[in-house]
Amino acid sequence: MLRVLAIGFVAAGAFLRPQSAPSPKAPRPSPPRCVSVYSVPRGPTIGTTLAARVNVRSGPSTTDAVLFQLGELQTVTVQERGACSDAEDCWHRIEAGPGRQGWVSGGLLQPGFSVEELVRMRALAPAILFDVRRSLAPVADDDRCPSRAYVEPIVEISQRLAPPPSGVEPESTIPMPEGLRRFLRTYFQPGRRYRLLGSPTEASVTIVKRLDLSCVSVGACVRLEGAVAAAGHLLATDSPRLAPPPAARALSAEDSQRAAALARARFQAHGLRASLAQGSPLELYEGIAADLDGDGARELIVAAGFTSPRVAEGALPDCAARVALVVDGRTGDVQELWTSAGDAEMGPRDEIVGLVDVDGDGVFEVVLRVVGYEAWEYHLFRRVGGRWLEVYAGAGGGC
Repeated sequence: MLRVLAIGFVAAGAFLRPQSAPSPKAPRPSPPRCVSVYSVPRGPTIGTTLAARVNVRSGPSTTDAVLFQLGELQTVTVQERGACSDAEDCWHRIEAGPGRQGWVSGGLLQPGFSVEELVRMRALAPAILFDVRRSLAPVADDDRCPSRAYVEPIVEISQRLAPPPSGVEPESTIPMPEGLRRFLRTYFQPGRRYRLLGSPTEASVTIVKRLDLSCVSVGACVRLEGAVAAAGHLLATDSPRLAPPPAARALSAEDSQRAAALARARFQAHGLRASLAQGSPLELYEGIAADLDGDGARELIVAAGFTSPRVAEGALPDCAARVALVVDGRTGDVQELWTSAGDAEMGPRDEIVGLVDVDGDGVFEVVLRVVGYEAWEYHLFRRVGGRWLEVYAGAGGGC
């Protein structure tokens, strides 16, 4: 608006001054800003009700009127998904048939699963899924955890994909909620053992002691047992029924070049051409090739990004952008799991935690650890009707 007014003033003044009079200086253009992008595929998709009586309301609040009710294990179309991690405070806009639309509380609906798929998932429950994080470099907690190996809960597989309870800040005077106490008694007792998915059958982790990994997250120091890679992420579970993930390999040089080109194309599609034009190197954070659907062709799962620093006055300010992709091994179809862009403080990178088949259908879901500014969160993506959609977000921590 200021620039438009200034140009108008110069144009009008030209009729009042002699032609030889110098024109006023044009205002200095403001520095370009980061393009803000936040894109997570969430629907529309199918969903299944979880309770015997599900109120469908006129709006996303318990104060909104009840339009009609649904019973348990009814399939609906999820038109709009809530973006919150706490399912009890999250609302989904659904359609249960012609003229039957409204809002349902997140705790009463499991998006991304048909009735048959949800029943199959419940047959594998109960189960807990942990992220096992290992570090080769010294970290602050080495004195409390000499093994440099930690577990953090991702999701409980029960009647639905349920987020674990949040922790309590160590200095807090608020009493620990009973739900958190019960969770810690169930999963974090010293000596409790969990098997590692995708590792030799004898490989496992054993709880040594509980640790606070951040202000509001719960975790534990663990002891690694068996043949385990040196560093990175692994998935651990207490369920003997969850299938081991398919064999995965690192990306070849050809795969890496292809993945980088695809990531750059996705950034450009989101309007980040100016950032890329600054010559910022695109970094492939992680990439694996694995047959996710058992068709004999390996999919590429890729996490990539770049940071564009301010190189001169008026140049692009510090910006960061990240994307996670799945490339179909047979068709070459490229689908985004997650794309975000904004200030460089948004976080260093997103990480591929692992692959898991939560409902036993033979198609493996992808687990990402999405890192933000002093915080992180886990996301689970599932192929629904040929599209990869986020079906769970939760856990993690931060301060």
